[in-house]
Amino acid sequence: MLIICAIIMGFLASCLSSIFGGGFGLLSVPAIFWMINHFSPETPHVMQMTIATGTLCAIPLGVIATYKQIRYKNFDLKLYKSIIIVMTIGALIGAYLATIIDSHSLKYIFGIIVLLTAIWLLIFKASKPRKKTISKPLFKSLSSIVGGISTLTGVSVFSVPFFILCGIEIKKAIGTSTAIVFTYTTIAGMWMICLGIPVMGINWHNLGYANLPIFFSAFIPCILGGLVGAKLVHVLPSHFLKRIFIVMMFIVSILMLL
Repeated sequence: MLIICAIIMGFLASCLSSIFGGGFGLLSVPAIFWMINHFSPETPHVMQMTIATGTLCAIPLGVIATYKQIRYKNFDLKLYKSIIIVMTIGALIGAYLATIIDSHSLKYIFGIIVLLTAIWLLIFKASKPRKKTISKPLFKSLSSIVGGISTLTGVSVFSVPFFILCGIEIKKAIGTSTAIVFTYTTIAGMWMICLGIPVMGINWHNLGYANLPIFFSAFIPCILGGLVGAKLVHVLPSHFLKRIFIVMMFIVSILMLL
């Protein structure tokens, strides 16, 4: 039953991420958290395992999405090179904090951040042109914080709105964010797994904080879901997608806060 749930989660989370340009963790975090609690109720560090496992599951989707954005020339190499180091440092710090904060508190942090992000996206208008007035040091500092929050919660849906608010053109923001998020979440995910090895060990069930049965079950569905989502995004109206996405964020945040 765990394998079936992981397959469904991997497909739907990747499909969702491809449709909305991000948000794999929005579905994978609550789904993996429930699976671990339900099928292995005595497992410690549930939220840490949830974030690490979700990060691993997102890797195949990240490879496909990054390749597509580069192919469609939505990738800004200059922007990528300017902030990838600071965002990766922030992501590593976020991953470390996720290992020292207790699982119960981490669950509430996830719910609160997703709720605040949903409210932000509800009033956020990406179509309005913006002039870049933010200084480079401040931009890099805020980028580092965004990277840290992403790995702390396992969700990176706010990176694209952040780049747009800083004056980056929408398509470049989406394409470059895809590559940046893929890079720092992969590195931070490996770091989090290494931090979990002394705590959880290595066996057939887990590699540090990563749950291996969930990861291997979701690997192929993640690829298939990403491909299906890429097709659906050209069929469904954008305003409808945005509303559904925000509603999902409110629902997920409330469920995690209960």
